[in-house]
Amino acid sequence: MTGVYHFRGSVADLAELQAIENPAEGDVYNISDTGMNAAWTGSVWDEFGTTVDLTDYAKLEDIQAIAIARINEILFSGKTAVVNDAAAINAMLANNEEEVEITLNKNLTLGSSISVPEGKSVTIDLGGNTLSGNNPLRVEGGELILKNGNITAGNYGVIATSGSVVEVDGADITSTGNIAISATEAEVVVNSGNITAQECGIAGFKDSVITINGGTFESWDNCPIMGNGSKAGSQNDGTNMNVVMNGGTIISHIQSAGYIAAGVYVPNSGSFTMNGGEIISDGAGIVMRGGTVTLNGGSIQANGASGVKGKVGDSRVVVGPYAIVYDANSKYPAMDSLELIINEGVELEGTDGALDVLLIDGVEANITDNTGLYYNA
Repeated sequence: MTGVYHFRGSVADLAELQAIENPAEGDVYNISDTGMNAAWTGSVWDEFGTTVDLTDYAKLEDIQAIAIARINEILFSGKTAVVNDAAAINAMLANNEEEVEITLNKNLTLGSSISVPEGKSVTIDLGGNTLSGNNPLRVEGGELILKNGNITAGNYGVIATSGSVVEVDGADITSTGNIAISATEAEVVVNSGNITAQECGIAGFKDSVITINGGTFESWDNCPIMGNGSKAGSQNDGTNMNVVMNGGTIISHIQSAGYIAAGVYVPNSGSFTMNGGEIISDGAGIVMRGGTVTLNGGSIQANGASGVKGKVGDSRVVVGPYAIVYDANSKYPAMDSLELIINEGVELEGTDGALDVLLIDGVEANITDNTGLYYNA
C-alpha cells in the first residue's frame, strides 16, 4: 500500500531531518526541539504536527466568568433591576447608586450571606417569592427595606449592625433554627408582615432601637421580642435596647422543659414602651430585669397554666403566668435601672394575676400605677 505513514523515530532538529539520505515516501519523524512531526512526500518533508503551548490562552470558563461579570456590571449599574440570582443582587449592591430597588422574579436559595454596605439604601421587593439561606441577609451600616414575599433562614434571617436600618413592610421572615432579626447598634422598624422564629423574632443587643407599628411576631420556644442581660462591654452586650410597640400582635409559646414562654423580655438597661397592640403568651406577658417599661395602651394576656412556673433566659429564678413580672430577684447587671409605669389605657390579664413583683432584701420596687388597678406599694 502506498501513501501510508511509517513512523521512523526522532531526530534532534530540522537539520538532522534534512540530512537523512534516501527517505522512503511516508516516512515520519518526530523533531525533538519543536515537537513537530514531518513526513517525506517523495520530494519534500511535510510538517504536519507540533506541540502547542496554551499557557497564555484563557479557558472557556475563565472567559465566561469575565463576560458574566462585565454583563452584570452593565445590566445592574442603575437604580432598579429584576434579578434571579445572587450574582445579580451583589452587582446591584456594589454599583455606584446610593439607592437601589431589587425585584426578585423567582425563588432563590443563597449559598452565602448577601451584605448591604454602609451608605447604601436597598429595597428588596421579593415579588411574592422566597429568598432562603442559612444567614441570607446582613446589613452593615446601610439601609434595607423588605417587602412582598418571604425570607426563610436556617439560623438568622437578617443580621443588622453598625448603624444599620432595617424596615419590614409586608415581608414574612422565618427562622427555623434561631432568630429572625438580630440588631446591634441598629434600628429595626416593622410596619407589617409576619416575623416567626424558633427562638426569637427580634433580638435587640447594644444600642438597638426597635419600632413595632404592625405585624405578627411569634416564637415557638422563647420570646418573640427580647433583649440580652449581658453587661456593658461583654461579647453579647445587651445594654440600652429601646423598643416602642404601637401596634401588632406578639404571640409566645414554649417547648423546652423547665422554661416558660414570655412575650417580651427586657433584661437590661433601655426601655419598652407599649402604646398599642397585643401580647398573648402561653406563659408570662412581659418579664423585666432591668430598664424601664411604660404601658400606655394595648393589652397583655398571660395564658399559662395556673401555678406552673419556669425559667426565662439564663436566670435560675422561675416565674409564672403573670401579665407583668418585675424581677429584681435575678440580680441582673441593670437591676438598679428597673422602673415600671402603668398608665390608663392598657389592659393586663394573667392566669395567676396581672403583676408579680420579685424582690431581694433591701430593694424596693420602682413601680408607678396610674390606673390604681394593679399595684399598691
